[in-house]
Amino acid sequence: MVVCFHRHLKATLYTHADSKTTWASFRPLILLGIYSALKVDFGISSVEIVHRTTLSLPEVMSQIKLVCLRETKSREIFVSPDLIECTHVFVRYDATKKSLQPPYNGTLLIVRCTR
Repeated sequence: MVVCFHRHLKATLYTHADSKTTWASFRPLILLGIYSALKVDFGISSVEIVHRTTLSLPEVMSQIKLVCLRETKSREIFVSPDLIECTHVFVRYDATKKSLQPPYNGTLLIVRCTR
């Protein structure tokens, strides 16, 4: 089966050979065609043998409609009730730090609370 696959791959590469393009540029398309081709012995493709499902070809993938998975309305920000009563806070500093440097700047005085 491996020898047959290599023979099929080499034949396909030779038919697509061109002096302007390299074989690596069209290799994914060739492999997609080989994997999705039906095997005469089994009546199913290599992908169906390995993954137990059919392969989604580019024509099928282009017909899929996008679905918004995230709601677009803004959510209310949660503020802990303890934070409203605080006079000082630590503020996280998200830049690259040296080793053993704390991730927070603080203690900082709260000047104004907008809640």
